[in-house]
Amino acid sequence: MQDITTVYGLMNIINIVDHQQFANYQVLTDGSPTFSLPVVVDPESTVATNIDLANFYYGQDESVTFGIDIKSISLEPNGYINGYEGIPAVIVHYKDETGKFGTFCFGATCVMEGMAYGIQELICDHIEVDFFPYHVAEAVCAFLNPELAKDKLTVILLCDIALNTSHPGKFFYDILTDMNNEKFVPVNYLDFYDYLEKYKFTDSQGIVHSFYDMYKQKAEIAIRQLNDYFKIPLYDELCKWFKEIIELGIDFRMKKPGFWIDVLSPLDKEERKNNFRYLTNYFGFPLMTNRKKHYFFSHPNIKTNEIIVLKAIQEIHEVMFYEQKGCNMKEFCKQPEDITSELCNQPWKRATGENLCPFGQIWKMWGLDKKEVIG
Repeated sequence: MQDITTVYGLMNIINIVDHQQFANYQVLTDGSPTFSLPVVVDPESTVATNIDLANFYYGQDESVTFGIDIKSISLEPNGYINGYEGIPAVIVHYKDETGKFGTFCFGATCVMEGMAYGIQELICDHIEVDFFPYHVAEAVCAFLNPELAKDKLTVILLCDIALNTSHPGKFFYDILTDMNNEKFVPVNYLDFYDYLEKYKFTDSQGIVHSFYDMYKQKAEIAIRQLNDYFKIPLYDELCKWFKEIIELGIDFRMKKPGFWIDVLSPLDKEERKNNFRYLTNYFGFPLMTNRKKHYFFSHPNIKTNEIIVLKAIQEIHEVMFYEQKGCNMKEFCKQPEDITSELCNQPWKRATGENLCPFGQIWKMWGLDKKEVIG
C-alpha cells in the first residue's frame, strides 16, 4: 500500500528501476566482454546522486532497542551529497534507559514502520515490537507536539502525509513544528489533509507542484518505467497488472486523500479489521515469505509464479550492487519441481539452456548473459 499510494513509495520504485537500467546500460556498452561484481555506477551520474539521496532519506533502521528520552531534535546539513549538501538530516538527540546519551537520524524507515505498526495496533491484538524503528515516529510526535501524539490515528495520518514527500523524516518534523507554532487544533481528521494543501513542492527541474500533482506525476513515471523493465511478451500480463494496480492507487488517493480515516476511525476493532480486509482484497497482498522461504502473494489476476519475478529482480539487485553471494530463492525454486543446481551460487550462469529459473529469465531478458562475470 505504501509503495503505490505515497510519493515516497513511488519514488523508491522509480529510483530502483533507474539504478538497474543505468547499470545495465553501463555494463552492456563499455566495450568489454566481461564485467565485475559489484557494479558501481558512474559517481558523477544523476543516478548515483539519486541513490545517495534515497539512502539519506531512508535514515537509520537500527539504533536503540528500548525506550528513550528525547532531549532535542536538530536539522543538520548532510554535507556529502554532491549538489545537495544543504539538505538537512533530522537528528534526534536522546538519553536511553541506562543514562547514556546518543543520536540517530530520523528518516523514512521510522515513518513507514511507525505507520505500519500503528495500523497493526488498531486492527490486531497486542503486538510486541522493539522501540526502534516502530515507536520512533510516535516519540518524535510526542516531543514536538504532545497533544497530537495522544491519538494513535493522528500519528498514523501524520506518517501517511509525510510519506507523500521525498524526505518523509524532515516533513514529519516540519509539519509538526508548523502546527505547534501556529497552535493548529484540528476539528476532525480531515483537517490534517486540508492543512497539507498549503505546502508546495519543487521537483528537480524547479517546477512547483501541489502534493496531488506530484503524486500523480510520480505514479505515471513509475508505470512507464516498470513497463520498460520487461521487454518480452512473457511479462505482458505482469506489465498490465503493474499499470492497473498503480492506477487503482491513483484513483484511491486522488478521490479520497485521507482514505485511512475511513479505514481506521471506527471505534469497533472488528469494523476496522473488515475495512482493512476490504483494502487487501482491493489491492491484493504484497509478496511475502516465511521462515521456510515459502512465498505468498494474493491478487485476483496475478499468480504467485508470475509475481515472483519481482523477487528475482531484487535478487539481481543484491548480487549486482551489494555483494550478495548467490541467489536466495533456492527454496522457492525447489517447488513444485526442483530446478536448483550448484550454479545457484553463481546465478548469472542460470541464464543459458532450457528451463530457466526466475533469476536466469530476467538476466537473459536484459541481455546481461552476453557478458562474462568475473571476480
